[in-house]
Amino acid sequence: MKKYLSALIALLFVTTLTAQGLQKNIFGIRAGINSSTMMHKPKGDTGSRIGFDFGASYQRLLSTHNPLHFETGLYLTSKGYEDYEIIGMPFHSSMVDINLIYLQVPLVLNYDFIISNDVTIQPLAGLYVAYGIGGKRETKKVANSSHSPYDMGYERFDWGLKIGIGTTFHNIYAGVGYEFGLYNKVHGGYVKSGNRSLCLILGYNF
Repeated sequence: MKKYLSALIALLFVTTLTAQGLQKNIFGIRAGINSSTMMHKPKGDTGSRIGFDFGASYQRLLSTHNPLHFETGLYLTSKGYEDYEIIGMPFHSSMVDINLIYLQVPLVLNYDFIISNDVTIQPLAGLYVAYGIGGKRETKKVANSSHSPYDMGYERFDWGLKIGIGTTFHNIYAGVGYEFGLYNKVHGGYVKSGNRSLCLILGYNF
């Protein structure tokens, strides 16, 4: 235990010394894929759906003594889910594919653990805010009907918690993150719903 504590203290000490030479402003581009679901209470989680994340990031160094950054940006991201629903008369089950496309802004803090001159590890935590700009709700086996999800009870606004960890090698970035939606996505009725998304991201910092 003492060895691990000593190693952590040494890493923080080296990181603090190296922070004095960090860039104050870092711009980057990001692209990746995600696996999203929607939590329905009291029903439970839905099936997952593969989506995308694409956008630009901006990091601002908050301290000249510690490599703590405020990170934001603007992303185009798709979320949603696939699941069976009971529809029609007579009642029968049918696969429903919900695709929700957002403009999303992260509002997070990240900290650089500097491993070497070329490698850093960056845990991050904070919030995200998003607004729906497009999407589709498709129902299989019902003449493949397609509608806008926002015309069928889904809220455009969304926000929630965002956590993750990334690494940089030179200017190349790779990371993984998880988003936990806190805003009820379906208005009306007794069901409470929230987005969930696990994402893998690659990028480049300038």
